[in-house]
Amino acid sequence: MRSCSCLLILSVIFLTLSIFIAFYQHKITEIACKNVKSEVEEIKRKPKYILHLGKEGSKTLSAVDDVLQRLGLEKINTTGLQPSEYPKDWDLFWSFAHHDRIKTQYDFTTVKFNQKLNHFPGNYALVSKSVLATKTKLKFIPAAFLTSEEVQNYAKIHPEKRFVIKLKGNRGVKLTKPEDMNFTRTASLDDYFAQEFIEDPLLWNGHKFDFSIFVVITSVNPLRFYYYNKNVNLRFCLKPYNTSNPDDVHSYVIGTEIFPAQEFPGAREYVFRDYTYRDAFEAFMKSKGANLTEIWMKVEDLITQVVITKEKTFFEGIGNFGTPKFSHFELYRFDMIFNENFDLFLMEVNMSPNLLASSKISMHKYFFESVLYNLFNLIGIGTNFEQNEFKFPSVDVELMVAHPNGMTIKPEICLSDTCINNCDDPICNICWHCLNVNEKFERILAYREQMNLGDFKRLFPPNREVFNKLPINLVEENLLEETRKHVEWFFEMCKKNNKFC
Repeated sequence: MRSCSCLLILSVIFLTLSIFIAFYQHKITEIACKNVKSEVEEIKRKPKYILHLGKEGSKTLSAVDDVLQRLGLEKINTTGLQPSEYPKDWDLFWSFAHHDRIKTQYDFTTVKFNQKLNHFPGNYALVSKSVLATKTKLKFIPAAFLTSEEVQNYAKIHPEKRFVIKLKGNRGVKLTKPEDMNFTRTASLDDYFAQEFIEDPLLWNGHKFDFSIFVVITSVNPLRFYYYNKNVNLRFCLKPYNTSNPDDVHSYVIGTEIFPAQEFPGAREYVFRDYTYRDAFEAFMKSKGANLTEIWMKVEDLITQVVITKEKTFFEGIGNFGTPKFSHFELYRFDMIFNENFDLFLMEVNMSPNLLASSKISMHKYFFESVLYNLFNLIGIGTNFEQNEFKFPSVDVELMVAHPNGMTIKPEICLSDTCINNCDDPICNICWHCLNVNEKFERILAYREQMNLGDFKRLFPPNREVFNKLPINLVEENLLEETRKHVEWFFEMCKKNNKFC
């Protein structure tokens, strides 16, 4: 009996010990798994970006840096490194100056299709002040001249006109008589050119002003571009408008010294009550008797026509630069003014627009950050999907977001006897199964952009009605073949999905 009690006690002790050992081993395993999971999470790759600041960009890129950090991207530290020493495993390379400035130090021919660069090769045709003004023959751009002889001959024919002289690079604008203009002819950006002065500008509380629209080009051949539709940037001359003294440039030139929009009567009341500068601008235009629908049609028409004229130069630039065409996108700022008759004029287009909300324009902070946030979402950088680079993490995710059945058009042609089993007939080139890999990828990118518009509005491709109003010679002389196909695809997609209209 006593031996049985001992055995029972030993059994209980053994069972308790076994339970304790099992529990202890479970805890050890659980802790180990948590540690392993933590280590895996720590080493999981995030999309990475490089900010190439150059001399000018150290402050102006701070908003870009902040937004990318909030989106969860990892910044590559390039402090103390020459461009030739930059790592190659970046996903976004954002540079203040054009990448062309460092192409002798960094081999961009190694760039992959899913790596993103924030400039287009060939963009000088759009952002060079003198090239844009002298080479773009559109009604929106005042006549411009590269020599004293040119401007003097024009002035003889148009004695009523006045002219400003401008630095080719930026700034330096001043009313000057043609006979007093001094031009130099070198490759320096500090050289001058001349341009016709816009008389009778529309004045706001006695001040000359311009308004700016942020535009992003996401693709060339096929061409796609959008503008930020939620807000506009307003700038006012420091002094009331007066041209009697050409040396007093602050009264007629919108330059570095401006009357801050957030302090300007008629605008400040809006932004300090959580309205936008666009709200203030529209209220002002209505007070002057403008039809807002017509105003925005003019703005969209100007941007569309100007960008179309540059597509060929952009595409040639990409070919010479040696990078995949899918890698490029670019954000611009179009600066425009109206005259008293509501005629619209383009003053300049800015590459790497200043997105720094200084103390004078502190209310711009969330405006500028919203532009960037919507931009990154548009081009796929701000995706909600867990990713370690800028492409879909799996085929399943890709097909969930952009399945071919959302992009196929004209089944009456593509399922016909002519096209169902071969693609020899030219009418079949619209069919999904007849597209090459690049064409399919462009459709996918366009579809994703359309689904991620946010506060951007698509300008091109436009709907059929808007497209048919474009000047025929503009379309015939400038649009490349893939762009023409893309436009037709958008027309057909409009029948299927009204978001494409």
